[in-house]
Amino acid sequence: MAIPALSGSSRRDLLDLPASTARGRVLAIDVVRGLLICLITLGHGHILLSDSESNRRFILLISKITNLGTPGFTFLSGLLLGYFEYTHSDFRRIQRKYFLRGLQLLTLAHLLIAVGTYPLREETSFIQVYLRYGYITDTLAILFLSLPTLVPRLRPSVRMAIGIGSLLSWKLLVLFPPVSSPGLLLLKELFFGLSPSGEHLLGDSYPIVPLGGLFMIGTVFGNRFAQSRAGGTPDRFVKRLRLSVVPLLFLSGGFIGMWIWGKLNSERPWGSALKLLFYPEKLSSLLPFYLAALFLILAHVIVKIDIVGEAGRMEKALALFGRNSLFAYVAQYFLVQTIPSLIGWRNHLTPLELSLYLGGTIMILYYFVRLYNHSPLRRWRSAKREESRPSGIKRGEDLSSLLNTPELLDLKKDLW
Repeated sequence: MAIPALSGSSRRDLLDLPASTARGRVLAIDVVRGLLICLITLGHGHILLSDSESNRRFILLISKITNLGTPGFTFLSGLLLGYFEYTHSDFRRIQRKYFLRGLQLLTLAHLLIAVGTYPLREETSFIQVYLRYGYITDTLAILFLSLPTLVPRLRPSVRMAIGIGSLLSWKLLVLFPPVSSPGLLLLKELFFGLSPSGEHLLGDSYPIVPLGGLFMIGTVFGNRFAQSRAGGTPDRFVKRLRLSVVPLLFLSGGFIGMWIWGKLNSERPWGSALKLLFYPEKLSSLLPFYLAALFLILAHVIVKIDIVGEAGRMEKALALFGRNSLFAYVAQYFLVQTIPSLIGWRNHLTPLELSLYLGGTIMILYYFVRLYNHSPLRRWRSAKREESRPSGIKRGEDLSSLLNTPELLDLKKDLW
């Protein structure tokens, strides 16, 4: 029968999106998120190395590799929101899920991570640790609470412009005089990060402005990913990712070159400013490099899973981490930092001992996540979701079945 004209959101629900898993999850995204969890776990283990000159170089190498975790998770979180925005008609439901997830990250996740990192801090009061230190989960929570209401109101081109502008401008604040007001200083540290010099209120911070910009860019890629899967052409999205790699690498190289010039000519006008603006860190000069690496990984996984249709044991293990990423992220703090510090291993292990310990920790973490994934509470929640999941609809079916539009993704698990 002929299908009458529909609104844009309703048309999207008629698309025959490919099934990813038994529960309609995007397996490729789960795999990449699981890989990022492993990288983050390895990166947090550097505190166990003994403090020698050679180990410092080894720590620097580890940190530069594993720093992919922060921008990677932020970009993928935005990508999922963009995917949901394209594939769901009831976007208000998605907004509610993001809001609830944000509250969970700000309360339970922050509390557990503060407990896990308390033995590592110099502060004697747990309240000080709880209030002074921010984590990536806190920034993601703020983004989850605020941006889902803004994204559907903005065209993809506007979102991309906001994202790029945020990433290019957030460090300009280092050129201005220091802030004296405690309130303004706190806002500055929350939105733009800690100053490289001078006093600061927070012990650590993941700045909202650059991460929010990265999140917004991710939503645009999420729209493109959903369109490619809906049209049965994921290879076009893969091509777009791969074509972005070389320009990103050149951009990162240019930024680092400007930092080197500023470092070598710090006495000249703008020399010291360039040294501050383009210092090679994960959210400035090295960010294009990390995005290029993420795009290559994501393209490889999409080809293997969505195009070729292969998912081996490694992909399934990583997907388990990705499906339970919040639990895995919190648990790895206790396994990699808290327990070793309490038994006196901090700053005492050799690189070989650290490698063996982290390898064993990844295995232990996998079994913990597996137990959590199969826990009675998890099964009960899954059963409740299956009971409330409406029947599917595909292109060409009767329009009245739109009343039973499916939720194409497991929202609660996919948010972080």
